[in-house]
Amino acid sequence: MKRVNYLISTFFYCGYFPFAPGTFTSLIASLIAYIVLVFYGLRGILFFFIISTFAGLMSAGRVAEIEGEKDPAIVVIDEVSGVLTSIFITGFFVKDVFLNVLFSFVLFRFFDILKPYPIKRFERINGSGGIMLDDIAAGVI
Repeated sequence: MKRVNYLISTFFYCGYFPFAPGTFTSLIASLIAYIVLVFYGLRGILFFFIISTFAGLMSAGRVAEIEGEKDPAIVVIDEVSGVLTSIFITGFFVKDVFLNVLFSFVLFRFFDILKPYPIKRFERINGSGGIMLDDIAAGVI
């Protein structure tokens, strides 16, 4: 089960990318989301979000506990859920798929790195909830 938790929480080992693993994973998730949007629209993004968030909630806290850190850099499933949140919300306002994904990626990374209020408050939550919620909040903002 440990391997499965690592596979999920690192988003198929994207979390081991040597520099900026969060940005790298957000880019990969955005590229996948582009394809999902083209073929399945916002419903596909919502489904992808639900699966990634549920998987992250089940695995991220366990990996953090094993690693002995509150939010290890290798845990990037939260970036996937965050950028999908942004793409889903932006999809109601920006109908062009490419522009939606581009704007969502850039704005999500900006707010995820900057962590303005209230995003920072979600980091205080322990376990998977805190790991996942701050990125989802960045996606919403």
